[in-house]
Amino acid sequence: MPEGLGGSYDGPEAMLRDCWARVFALVDVRPVPDEYLSAGAERVVVLGRYLGIARATNRPLSAAFAHVLRFRDGLVTELIQVTDTELWHEALDAQRSCR
Repeated sequence: MPEGLGGSYDGPEAMLRDCWARVFALVDVRPVPDEYLSAGAERVVVLGRYLGIARATNRPLSAAFAHVLRFRDGLVTELIQVTDTELWHEALDAQRSCR
């Protein structure tokens, strides 16, 4: 991910503070889920797109994602996120060409 946003975050506070707050500062973005797939009693896969506009460049972002969520006692205990990071870079970098 751009701006060093990739990696692991331990706990919801760290995820919100160290990842999503920084993402929202860069991009006016929202996840748009398309499909929810059961992957067992404690796991769900969500497929969709991140849609938004980069704040500094005013360039659009439309990047596919897959989220794998693991649950225990009704709480999310793990989130694995996969997205097309090249499209994030294109939206944030005015010098890159759009696809």
